[in-house]
Amino acid sequence: MAKLIAKAFPEGDYFLTENEKAMLNMVKERFNRIAVVLNVGGIVDVSWIKNDDRISAALLGWQGGMEGGLAMAELLLGKGNPSGKLTDTFAASLDDYPSTENFHESCDYVNYTEDIYVGYRYFETFQPKKVRYEFGYGLSYTDFEITVHNTHAVEGNIVVILSVTNTGDTYSGKEVVQVYYEAPQGKLGRPVRTLAAFQKTALLKPGETEEMTITFPVTEMAAYDDGGYTGHKSCYVLEAGTYGIYVGNSVRNAKQVSVDGKEAYVIQNTEVVEVLEEALAPQKAFTRMKPGARLEDGSYELIMEEVPLRSINLRERIEERLPEEN
Repeated sequence: MAKLIAKAFPEGDYFLTENEKAMLNMVKERFNRIAVVLNVGGIVDVSWIKNDDRISAALLGWQGGMEGGLAMAELLLGKGNPSGKLTDTFAASLDDYPSTENFHESCDYVNYTEDIYVGYRYFETFQPKKVRYEFGYGLSYTDFEITVHNTHAVEGNIVVILSVTNTGDTYSGKEVVQVYYEAPQGKLGRPVRTLAAFQKTALLKPGETEEMTITFPVTEMAAYDDGGYTGHKSCYVLEAGTYGIYVGNSVRNAKQVSVDGKEAYVIQNTEVVEVLEEALAPQKAFTRMKPGARLEDGSYELIMEEVPLRSINLRERIEERLPEEN
């Protein structure tokens, strides 16, 4: 397996090439303060940034096309202010991603043992200590203060009323406010955090404040029951229990807020949100991740369970729905 992974992630893919390492060493020999620009198309190793005090900043430019270089230059010179946020998790090591072990197990199939625990949902639920830079993270040349004034449940929606203030004294900038929820584990098992909504401010001058209202439907917190664990197979359901609402500027830097004066949003009885039907459930058995006991740090023990297999004859179902021949 190790050899297979090594072939799948050679130098220049997830890791730096030898030429890139040599260039970096040459720069470090000549300068004490270094800003790195990452011109990449996906997640890469960042241990060499995190572990080196001489690298004081990293600009994740992705692949911005023909104008990307000019945009990054403006940001580095302070003519603009970065306001992007990470859309994935940068882990400490390639081995920390659960897909690394299974993705190259076979050339014929992939066992998605992560199930719904992909990206930040996996790390926040099972391995919070393995994270270098969390989902939603992103620095600015200024600072912001997010103040939540009220959170209500109104006509089937969660409504968060807040304000964002640029507390710096030099640079204008934009902030991205992120709203997450924590659903009860119940019978289905849920991630510790799930992004529900987000919104970016306008360009705020130093000292300027913007009032914001962020809304998302309660039904967005539902989960799909593929095995009938709640008694509602092939349905989206809201299990009974408390749903914590969190507001901040990253998945880690988000604080729980009260809803209508209560600690969390409460659903008294399990509700069916959408009724569907089984179609392409797996035919071959394999296991998938599920939270076990809650640990002291707020994460969960990782356990494995068998996935529910297909219980219908898909061919017969399709034939039943074909129009009859004349």
